[in-house]
Amino acid sequence: MDKSIQNQKELIEAVRYIASETTKMVQKIVGKAFPIKSLTLFAHSQSEFESLTKILEKTGKPYDYNNGPRVELYEPIKVGENHITHLRIRLPDTERPQVGCNDFETDYETFKSEYLSKNAGNMNLIKRLEYEMIELHDKGFDVLAYVVSSKSRKTLKFRHHLAEEILQGRKNVTWRLFDDKDLKVWDKVELLYWETKERFADAEIIEVREKRLEEIEEKDFDGHEKFGSNEEMLETYRKYYGDKVNWDTALKIIKFKLLRPEE
Repeated sequence: MDKSIQNQKELIEAVRYIASETTKMVQKIVGKAFPIKSLTLFAHSQSEFESLTKILEKTGKPYDYNNGPRVELYEPIKVGENHITHLRIRLPDTERPQVGCNDFETDYETFKSEYLSKNAGNMNLIKRLEYEMIELHDKGFDVLAYVVSSKSRKTLKFRHHLAEEILQGRKNVTWRLFDDKDLKVWDKVELLYWETKERFADAEIIEVREKRLEEIEEKDFDGHEKFGSNEEMLETYRKYYGDKVNWDTALKIIKFKLLRPEE
């Protein structure tokens, strides 16, 4: 595929092309297909990147930024049995001349043990600090595909009464100071009872904003417990984090969604 993308219709056509080609490629390599939910288009110049980004902005709401913007699509793109829900435009990279790529949704360890050693000519094992992934490629295809391991699971701890608010659906926002976990959009986290450190749910972070304590306003309390006064709010976080907390202290406003067992 070498046609430049000029509008949203052509963007969708490119998405369908990539998903169809990666499916054909993995069927050729291992003899079966795997589900696809997230897909990336590769930009090959700065001007193309800027053009594609403008088109992407109209298709969904910002979800994460990783080597280029990603959105959660307003309307999933159906390709065969797949429903593409997230789309990214990758920054230009001379090592990425292909049209694009996608991740396959499957158990990483099972895939690795069954296929990696048998298909060394079409698979590369790539190791990162927090995770690893297998890259699938074939010289007869102008796409790439990946199977990615689970990242080391981060945790968020809540007092028991707040955990109950989360489980009842009344709380889906937490404020965190001095974040040493580098909490980001798309992180999947374990929610733990602060008192016992037992897990009570799994969640995915879907939004992260940063403010100083003195900048907190009424809308920031959506999905979060309220305080009787600003002084009570400050004293609460001093109780959690110590006297180093003041009105100039930065915090992350983190919105999350609970995950069902199969997610």
